[in-house]
Amino acid sequence: MGVNMLVGFLRSVSWKLHQVGIEGLGVLLQGPSDVRNAVFSANGVNHLVRMLCSERENIVLSTIRVLRHVCLGIGYIPHYKNQIAIANSRGLKFLLALMIHSPSEAIQAEAAYTLSAVVLGNSENLEILSQSSAFQYRYILPLLYSSEEEIRLLTAGALATFAFNNVSEQRAIIRAGGVRWHHFQPFLQSSKEIHRIQAAFQSIVLSRIIPDNEPANITAIGIRTIVDTLERSQAHHTLALAADCVARLAHTRAGITAALVSIDAVGVLFQLLSSSVVLVQSCAAVALGYLSFNHVAERQLLRRKKPHLVGNLLLYTRKHKISPMFLARWKHSQELRLPAIRNKPALVSSMHMKFSEVHPLPGFQFPILNSEDFLTRSCKSRSHREPEDSSKRTKTTLEFTPMHQSLKTHTKHGRL
Repeated sequence: MGVNMLVGFLRSVSWKLHQVGIEGLGVLLQGPSDVRNAVFSANGVNHLVRMLCSERENIVLSTIRVLRHVCLGIGYIPHYKNQIAIANSRGLKFLLALMIHSPSEAIQAEAAYTLSAVVLGNSENLEILSQSSAFQYRYILPLLYSSEEEIRLLTAGALATFAFNNVSEQRAIIRAGGVRWHHFQPFLQSSKEIHRIQAAFQSIVLSRIIPDNEPANITAIGIRTIVDTLERSQAHHTLALAADCVARLAHTRAGITAALVSIDAVGVLFQLLSSSVVLVQSCAAVALGYLSFNHVAERQLLRRKKPHLVGNLLLYTRKHKISPMFLARWKHSQELRLPAIRNKPALVSSMHMKFSEVHPLPGFQFPILNSEDFLTRSCKSRSHREPEDSSKRTKTTLEFTPMHQSLKTHTKHGRL
C-alpha cells in the first residue's frame, strides 16, 4: 500500500481503518525510503493532527509517534514543510495539551518527544512554543522519575532533542531543575542494546548540563557504547539505530567527530554498507557522509579497498550531506583507474583490522593510552598553540657531505 491509500484510510469514519493507516505510515516513515515529501503532498499531516483528538488511547499514541517520524529523518534531519504544516494545523497546541493534561504518562512523554521533533531546527515553531505560557520544562522533568523505564527513556529523549544543537534550551532545562548522571547510568548498563544506544546518545547531547560528571567522560562513555554496539550487535534494528545516532552526533561538536574516527567508527560503518538490510545500509551511509568532512575519515574512505561499497555510500547520500572534497578526490582516483590497495603497508589500519592487530615497524612503539583516557582526551576541546615569534627562531644550518667533503649553506644569506 502506498502513502495516498494510507492517508485515505485516515479520512474514513472507521477507527480500524484509522489504526491501519497510522501504523502503515509509521512503518514507511521508519524505512529506508524517504516518504516525508509524499506524506506532505497527500495532506497527510492535517489528517494525522486530527487523529490526536481520538477517544482511543492507542490511536493517539500511534499518531504522536508517526508525527515525530514525519518531522525527523535519519541523522535528525528535520523536514521543514511537515513541521510548519503541524504548526498550521494547531498540532503544537494539541501536543502541548496532551503533554500537560493527559492522565497517561506514556502519552505525556510521547507528546513531549514529538514536540521536540516539531521544533528541532525550526526557529519559527520554537518561537511559537516558547511564547506559550503553558510550555515549561517543569512538566517534563518529573517524568524522569517515573516507575516505568520506557517513560524515563522517552523523557530523556525528549530533553535531548530539545537540547540538540540548542544552547538556549539547554540553559532552560538547567533553570527548570536539570538532569543528573544517575538518570542515564541504569540504561547504559542495561542488557537491552536499544536502551544502551538511546541512553548513550542522550547523555552525550546533555553532557554539558549534567553537573555530577565531567562532559568529556560522559561523551567518552557514550561514544564507546555506541561503537561497541555497532561492532558486536547482530540485530538489524539495533545496528540501524546505532548508525543513526552516529549520524546525529557527527554534526554536533567537532570533538565528537574526532573521537568517533579515532576508534575506527568509519571502518565499522563501512562494513555495514554491505548489509543485506537496506535500512542498515542507508543509516551507515548517512553517518559516513557526515564523517567524511573529517580529514582522517576522508583518507580512510579513499583507501579504495572495496569500490563497490563506496557506490552504496554515494547512492544513499544523494539527498544528505557529504564532503565535496571527498567526492572530488574519489572521482579523481576513479579517473586514474588506480587499483585497490592490496598487501601493502598503509598509513591507517585496514577497514576490517583492529588496532591491536596492527604490526608496527621495528623500533616503533605505540603510545600507551587506555581507551577511556584516549577518548576523553579526544572529546575535550582542542587547545591552540600560540604562533612562534620570528625573532626567537634559531638559524638553521643544512649540511651536505658528498665525497667526504663538507659543504655548508646558511639559510640566513639565502645562497650557497
